[in-house]
Amino acid sequence: MMNRFVMLCRMTALLLTPIAHDQGGWGKSDVVPTHLRCEYRENPLGIDVEKPRLSWVIEDRGQKSDVRGRRQTAYQVLVASSEELLRKNKGDLWHSGKVASDQSIQVEYQGKPLESRMYCHWKVRVWLAASKLPGEGGDKKGKAMDWSQPAFWSMGLLDPEDWQARWIKPAAANQSIPTAPWLRKEFTLAAAPERATAFVNVKGYGELYVNVKKVGDDVLAPAVAVYRKRTLYNTYDISKLLRAGRNCVGVWLGTGWHWPGPLARVQLDMSVGGQRVVVGTDPTWTFMQSSHTEFAWGWNGNGHESIDARREIAGWSEAECTAGEWLPVEEIAAPSGVATAQSCPPNRITGVIPLAACTALNTNTWELDFGANLTGWLRLRLPRLESGKRVVMYYADKRFQTAEGDDTPAGLIKPMMPRKFDTPQGPVRYQNYGQEDDFISAGKPGEQFCSKFNYRGFRYVIVEGLPARPAPGDAEALMIESDPEPAGTFECSNDLFNRIHQVNLWTVRCLNLGGYMVDCSHRERMRRGRTDSALL
Repeated sequence: MMNRFVMLCRMTALLLTPIAHDQGGWGKSDVVPTHLRCEYRENPLGIDVEKPRLSWVIEDRGQKSDVRGRRQTAYQVLVASSEELLRKNKGDLWHSGKVASDQSIQVEYQGKPLESRMYCHWKVRVWLAASKLPGEGGDKKGKAMDWSQPAFWSMGLLDPEDWQARWIKPAAANQSIPTAPWLRKEFTLAAAPERATAFVNVKGYGELYVNVKKVGDDVLAPAVAVYRKRTLYNTYDISKLLRAGRNCVGVWLGTGWHWPGPLARVQLDMSVGGQRVVVGTDPTWTFMQSSHTEFAWGWNGNGHESIDARREIAGWSEAECTAGEWLPVEEIAAPSGVATAQSCPPNRITGVIPLAACTALNTNTWELDFGANLTGWLRLRLPRLESGKRVVMYYADKRFQTAEGDDTPAGLIKPMMPRKFDTPQGPVRYQNYGQEDDFISAGKPGEQFCSKFNYRGFRYVIVEGLPARPAPGDAEALMIESDPEPAGTFECSNDLFNRIHQVNLWTVRCLNLGGYMVDCSHRERMRRGRTDSALL
């Protein structure tokens, strides 16, 4: 029994350890450097490391069986300020020359000093030699392989003086601080920009919109930081979203981890007709409370996101939008915390889980079961409702066997922070931890509920106030996680070990959010208030 337990523990540790790439079996013309990375990311934007570290993987696409044991003996890196120069094999920023080394990770840039907003295009080639294996001849003379495909990175804002944008916040009216406001600014461009980059620096959460379109596929951005020490910014390429004439940039903010409310600094750096044009946050921006309202998080009080569809403005970030009551923002002094480019993977929606079962609990109350615990959002397409109709969603990670709890060999497991629902068969209790959202209808067809600036740990969602059973496909769970690249895979002939691997992997995915690992995705969020302002 002990041996099996030890074996399972060792297997669990092994499965959580990154697996190195297989670098055996080198070919000739088929051997090229691939998976080019700068600061561990593929073609990253907004790097704020003055000497970025480069890496690559040597790959034999031909998988020749007669050249095993080949190894890198040297490399050559070219870094250029333009794609054209790189195509001509001219590294005007860095030409490393042939460097005798087997190093292929953390190769530090050693070229000309890099400046803010600079784009750097690079490629690499390597020399390979056959190792002298026992019983084999082996050729130690190096041979140059083909150049890799080109890659690039862009620099962020390296110095505080590079930020021309100002910190702003929605001006509080009657002591009521908007928790999820829309901010917007219209501007005119003489021509479509050749290149445009947006730097988004937010305390809380923020989504960038340009001419109605949301920028990027990340959600719950930026990652979590200790705000008194650091604020994170994300960089986006918005070149294809801008046009000649009138444009609009918008930011949808959420309070998230920052109390008493979100703050923002956004800067658009554009090249228009060869001239630099900058549009940044300042007192000319305007705001209004959006259709979403957030209520504060606390210990075992995991917030509440309320969506009032009657406040929805579909074109709030479109130029010349006249709907709504827009007020001027307030410029504030730069808050504490060094602005740092986010280096960890962003949060993304990485899976859509269909509804496994729908059960009527009582009149207009439905249990939605997605078959597995996850961290993320509920997306619920609603039937046409009367204007002002309120639908409430309660999230739970567990349904108890009885109203008293679960009877197990170890004893009775009592509900913690439960929520009870009465049914014709008797009361049902769920482990809820105060997770709750609601939706208020505008009385229009095609309405949909989906969170934006909060997240839930759940398997079950109890929907109260819904007059009809959701149609097939109307209810989905959206898995949200930090989105790192897989380091490897595991599969064996033992079904138990395969299952252990899948359970460990799913657990890591559910707890990997916002650039850090949490103990559980629902109950342990930092209390916010006066006593914690110094911590955040």
